[in-house]
Amino acid sequence: MSFGRSNFFLLESLEARILLSGTDLLASAATVTASHIAADSHEVHHEISAVNDTLPQGQLPSTTSEINDIFSGVSGEVLQAPAEQTSSDHSAAPVQESVKSDSKIVVVPGANSVETNAKTDLQPATPTAGDNSISNNKNVEQSVDTLKAANPPPSSEVVDVQSIVSSLSPPSQKAAQPRFLSTLPDFLNAITDHLASAVGSSINDSISLGDLLLGGFLRISNPTISFSVTVDNSGGTRLYTGSVTISAGSATLKIGTGLTATITGLTGTYSLTNKSLPTGGKFGITGAQFSLSIPSLLAASGSNLNLSYDPNGSDNQVIASLASFSASLVPFNNSIVIANALTVSKNGFSISDGELPGLTTLGVDGLVDLRNSRITFSGMSYTVGGTLSGTISLHVASATLFPGKTFYGVFSPGNGHADALTGTYSLSTQTFSLVSDLFRLTVGEALVLDASGFTITYSRQGPADQTLIIIPTMTAGSALFNGVDPAEITNVVIRGNGFSFGSLTLSQTAGQNATIGGFLSASGVAIATNGFSVNYSSGVVTGAVSVQVENLNLFPGGNFVQSSFTNITAAFAFETAADTGKLAITIGSFKIKMGEAIQVDASGVVLTPGQSTLATIASATLSSPLFQNLTTVAINNLTITQGGFSIGSVALTVAVNSV
Repeated sequence: MSFGRSNFFLLESLEARILLSGTDLLASAATVTASHIAADSHEVHHEISAVNDTLPQGQLPSTTSEINDIFSGVSGEVLQAPAEQTSSDHSAAPVQESVKSDSKIVVVPGANSVETNAKTDLQPATPTAGDNSISNNKNVEQSVDTLKAANPPPSSEVVDVQSIVSSLSPPSQKAAQPRFLSTLPDFLNAITDHLASAVGSSINDSISLGDLLLGGFLRISNPTISFSVTVDNSGGTRLYTGSVTISAGSATLKIGTGLTATITGLTGTYSLTNKSLPTGGKFGITGAQFSLSIPSLLAASGSNLNLSYDPNGSDNQVIASLASFSASLVPFNNSIVIANALTVSKNGFSISDGELPGLTTLGVDGLVDLRNSRITFSGMSYTVGGTLSGTISLHVASATLFPGKTFYGVFSPGNGHADALTGTYSLSTQTFSLVSDLFRLTVGEALVLDASGFTITYSRQGPADQTLIIIPTMTAGSALFNGVDPAEITNVVIRGNGFSFGSLTLSQTAGQNATIGGFLSASGVAIATNGFSVNYSSGVVTGAVSVQVENLNLFPGGNFVQSSFTNITAAFAFETAADTGKLAITIGSFKIKMGEAIQVDASGVVLTPGQSTLATIASATLSSPLFQNLTTVAINNLTITQGGFSIGSVALTVAVNSV
């Protein structure tokens, strides 16, 4: 049923207030007869004065008890309210039948009637004869004006009474709001509404209503819903038997923030066997293809994903499951794992266990490469409103920190150990916690720093410059020179984007030579730094590592080649984080002899001992202690390697009668 006015004004028993038009109610209460209502304003004021006579000393009620007693003395006859009037029409409208209600006093403005839950109708009050004091009572006039202002005339829109009654139902009787895409129409409601509205003993048709939501977890895109259902009305209750088939191009499954799946090629049924509404039946849906994602953990795809859903079941009911599936593991550079027993419910999911098949090399965010790794996991679970829980276990045979960089670290197993790193990855915090066996940090060709037995922690949600470990003490040595004494260095800080350490000095024991391979020996070697820091994010190197070499010999292992070098300077290349930290030794005066037959002289020669080619000398002069009359021999492109040397070309000039 609908009325032409939209607003119901309720006089609520719990609050001492009047939510209705002041003139209508007060004038009605003051009416002497039930069939005539004064039309002009003078008579209305006179009739309201009768109500005022019942108030103490002509005052408005000021306490709750007075307000609650405002209708005392009013008998049980129906009150007649005056019809709505305009400025040009003051004639009284006929009284309309009041609307009955068992719960509240209701004024229906469009009907000009008052209803109460009393069993007898209200009777008009008997006014005091000859009392017209209300015309002089300013308080009452102000009260009437206030009530008018607070309750303007109702709007003219049509109101559905049923919808208003439904809105007043207790919260427990309202349908639960879906947790996902709640603005979409509900799939089950669409089916039950169509069945309930059908006429006849059978329903055989199809509908398409746009995107629909099933159970608060599955958004189905523009499904076609086909009905093949019979209706039994014999018992006084409509009972439905048959099936509703469902087909759709795609759907999205979403379980909180923990799991999302895109499903394509959907077909399914909603089965009914002698069921009433809204009890209904159960859903069975199959997706031809699916693509599943658990954010920051894994991604998988496959075929034939089966979904089942009982609208009357609990949130813990299983709606989808996979016995075994392959997935890419996000924290380990999308390496493929085999996962077992995925179970999905409305309020969460779980994965029993899984592992990487065989030993493999894994990357972690470009920070570390894990080689010959064994990865297993178990107890993965998620509940809507919570976080993903579970642990991945790691056993790593070897690993490289800062792979591909010129300054890097290497993890390796100690004697009798199988693993260089062991530890876990927490799914809830997305954090690695790894215990190292042996670790060496190589700083170009300048330094190596060694330590063992520390724990490195890395959060995938942390900043790039997060501190992975502060190593209290490391042993520092030369990366190239053997025979330089090691020294301890403290508080080495390794970050996600680099590392830093403080001052250090390495030197030789007096009287000993330092060697590089078997091709170079030196004495008076000293390596020092006042602090050094590398930032791979900015590419900046702060600080330097200096080196000093007093004496240098090339190919010291035999007597065939003798070298004589003077004005020696050396330096490591640490201009930027992209540099190699390469050692370069500059020799001002370069002289080598090969027995007594040949001598080569050059100047400004640069040796790079860490490279296979030590030097390429563009031009040099060759002479012979045995052949004094050889005036000029020019050598071009003399190449010196770790194993010897070669000459590109020689130009020999011989004086007349010199041989």
